[in-house]
Amino acid sequence: MRRITFLVPMAMTLVACVSAPTLRTPPEGPISASAGGAAGYQHGVRGSRLDLGGRARRVVERGYVREVGREATLAVNLKNGSAFGVPNANARSQHSGPYGASPEAHEASVRDYFVYLGLPAEQILRVRTLTQLEAHGRGDETRTVPLVLAAYYSVIDRGVQGIPVPDSFAWARVDTEGKVIAEGIYWPALSPAVVAGALKLRDAVADPQRQAALEAKIPLRIRDHGVAIRHSSAYVETPFEAFPSYDVAVLSQALPERGQLAVAAQTEAPSRPNGTMEIRHFDENGVELRLPQEQRSLGAATPRRPPTGRD
Repeated sequence: MRRITFLVPMAMTLVACVSAPTLRTPPEGPISASAGGAAGYQHGVRGSRLDLGGRARRVVERGYVREVGREATLAVNLKNGSAFGVPNANARSQHSGPYGASPEAHEASVRDYFVYLGLPAEQILRVRTLTQLEAHGRGDETRTVPLVLAAYYSVIDRGVQGIPVPDSFAWARVDTEGKVIAEGIYWPALSPAVVAGALKLRDAVADPQRQAALEAKIPLRIRDHGVAIRHSSAYVETPFEAFPSYDVAVLSQALPERGQLAVAAQTEAPSRPNGTMEIRHFDENGVELRLPQEQRSLGAATPRRPPTGRD
């Protein structure tokens, strides 16, 4: 039998990290923030509905504490608190259908699950669902094999006072019995300074003249833009950083030197995009910022790094 699976890409790999066996598991539940900041949420074994498949064993290695069961494994990063649960290769849950009769029902289930555990409901910007479709048949078949709905993955996007926080996430797959089959959560607290800076930047670019003045300082042909709060990825373990950003979407290209701006401004825009779109980050003065996961290799020009933004 051949088995073909179609699934919108989603990061679900447990990344190997530097061993830190002396660190304790982060406390589960809400992460408080100072007045004016944004509270976070820490996922863990105690509250998780991940179907581990009965009694699990705990393993602490390579910077993670892992709960390993017959059906699945839940891993919590001891440095940044990110948590990922994935089914084991031969788990029965792999063959279980999705929860609910529609994506909306699955979304409601995932939303209620995380909010009950302490994820701040007021920070839910939206919930969206990815669909996994599978096709089953022999490898030598020439007829079209019908696609079958295998699973839903609902993703919670974060927003603080309406400002997107693209690097935070909470997602889960729930089966027909209401068991969680897979999940991923990274929702760090944010400092008052970062939140205040983002609100100030949003107010500034609401003025068309001030927005135009800012974009005039950015040496790129901007295709889309918006204010966001950016922070360190769940997949890096460098000291946490967060900053307000004027995010712009551009076609991938080298950033021209300031002296080349006049030439760049005279370059005709292509009739249609023929490159990869990427998101670049700029502060209120048009200075480019990079997150730890975006730092370039030695020898390349490195923009200034923003201050730490964890509360």
